[in-house]
Amino acid sequence: MNHKDGALIPEGRVLIDTAKSFVYTEGGLKGVLMASKLSGLSPNLTSLMI
Repeated sequence: MNHKDGALIPEGRVLIDTAKSFVYTEGGLKGVLMASKLSGLSPNLTSLMI
């Protein structure tokens, strides 16, 4: 069984999987940034929330 190391997200970069992100699909980039601001999470983590 092969294991991969966890992904490293570069600091200062916003990486959004547009195909799998519900927040991005519903609200676009503005929606992700607004949800990030309201939740206090980074846009990278906010885009993963369901």
